[in-house]
Amino acid sequence: MSPAIGMGIVVAAFGLLMAPVLLLRRAGRLSAEGSRKLIHVGMGLVVATFPWIFTVLWPVLALTGGFVLLLAALRVVPALRERFGAALCGVERASWGDLYFPIAAGGLFCLTHAQPVNYVIPILILALADAAAALIGTRFGRHCYLADEGEKSWEGSAAFLVVALGCVFVPLLVVGVAPWHALLTGLIIAAVTMLLEATAWRGLDNLFVPFATLVMLRLYHDVPAAVLERHLGGLLVLAGLHLLFRRRVLLREGTLLGALVVVYLCWTLGNFSWAIGPMMVLVTHPILNVGRRADTSFYLRSHPTLLAFVAPPLGWLLLDRLLGVHGFGPFNIAFGAQMSLAAVSLWRAHERPRGWLLILPATAFGWVLLVLPWWLAGSLPGRTALLAAGNFLMIDAIFFSLQPMLASRPIRHWNLRATLAALASLAGM
Repeated sequence: MSPAIGMGIVVAAFGLLMAPVLLLRRAGRLSAEGSRKLIHVGMGLVVATFPWIFTVLWPVLALTGGFVLLLAALRVVPALRERFGAALCGVERASWGDLYFPIAAGGLFCLTHAQPVNYVIPILILALADAAAALIGTRFGRHCYLADEGEKSWEGSAAFLVVALGCVFVPLLVVGVAPWHALLTGLIIAAVTMLLEATAWRGLDNLFVPFATLVMLRLYHDVPAAVLERHLGGLLVLAGLHLLFRRRVLLREGTLLGALVVVYLCWTLGNFSWAIGPMMVLVTHPILNVGRRADTSFYLRSHPTLLAFVAPPLGWLLLDRLLGVHGFGPFNIAFGAQMSLAAVSLWRAHERPRGWLLILPATAFGWVLLVLPWWLAGSLPGRTALLAAGNFLMIDAIFFSLQPMLASRPIRHWNLRATLAALASLAGM
């Protein structure tokens, strides 16, 4: 098939899908969310056929780029939005998921051009599992948890898990993967992408889910089944940690799920030693927050909190894995710095201990938990550990001085903490 004919078929399919959805939406037969998900599923199934329609990259890039421009125009051009935007832009929440979908499709096609199964599986999860979660959650959701942009239901998340498992298991069987290996791979990918969908905000699951799926498909392609069994066991342990901490941390439950994804990411990209730091943060979080109420009015900001904590250490993890930089020391020092800053923030709110005296125990708190053990184990040189202690003391003093000015500016508060933790982690280089 020539690229021009293939592009014409895709554009015609989009038009044939949009026309009835728009008519049903204007007639009041479809809700805003229902019309979005119907188009989401239909276009996902069309996009999944790209490896069999196109043999070169440029038609796919042209189509996905054109769809991004069209969807952006539906948002910003009033005449287009009024006439055609009801099916895609009618939901009240701020979401950019419709724009991320074609970006994900184009990116996946570029990265998997010679591996159709690695392209089809992420697209199917994106198209079918997400829609199943929305449908089941809306119709049958009774047990809810608080995510970053409102409530989601465990019923919807369970539907995502089941459909995602099928989207992985069946294609892997078709291409000849052993059933047990395909099942283990499907269970792990389904569980991790379910957590990502529960954690994402503003439609970012349309980016997180497909690219994470691709990474895991490549990561688990040639590993023995015994390794997959251990990873699945680790996910079950994380599920137990979630049950243990869900009522004890001042985090929205969707953010706690995201923290568990970070633990799993550190374990899979590194090894179990890399997962100890983020697990230590989870374990000590209730200690830091003794006496604070965990009601809705007192929730710390969810995703800014998580991103501030994990951005510096994850940066070192990626540098270690991708570029060969020795990042294990800076990784743990960054987490230790975050713990000392958290102690400054939370203890200052209680004025315990008073004034500048709290800097010393706060510095010791982060250093003893996440630097001293690795020094004693021989993973950090003594000079590095002492330099880390000096850096902790410095950043704690800076944060103590600036914190009153940041009380009403939470985003700047978390950005400052991330920056200070990154600076402190340079002691490990």
